Amino acid sequence: MKCDYPLMSLTTMNLHPNSLIRKEPAKYSRVLESLKDGKGVIEIAVEQGLSKTTVQSIRERNRDILPNWKRRTAKALGDAGVALAESLVVGHENIPWSQKALSLGILLSKKVELEGRINEMMVIHEHSITHGELLDRFSKLRSL
Repeated sequence: MKCDYPLMSLTTMNLHPNSLIRKEPAKYSRVLESLKDGKGVIEIAVEQGLSKTTVQSIRERNRDILPNWKRRTAKALGDAGVALAESLVVGHENIPWSQKALSLGILLSKKVELEGRINEMMVIHEHSITHGELLDRFSKLRSL
């Protein structure tokens, strides 16, 4: 694999001594090739044994030589998500809620994937019941 940087630019760049491009130029090159092939940040990080932020930094540092279709697609999905979210407020009478909610969820999920972020959400449901309410429920069950 070839490195996309001219040798001269490597020596003139202000690189940290521990940067990946100095320590493991072949791995750095593999990350660039994977980004060019359209692989996701998380997939590359796992394959190369790197952190997600390292891959994101490499992607941003090389944005001029990488295809920008993912950025355009992510922006378009974001715009569509915003428009759909706004339609929940204006004109929502004409579209069933379930269709809008599902569409919005899919669009935002895809946007997050393209941006290389993990879509994480934690929902905690807490239910409280008193001892008396519990006994009452058991009594009703017995009578059935």
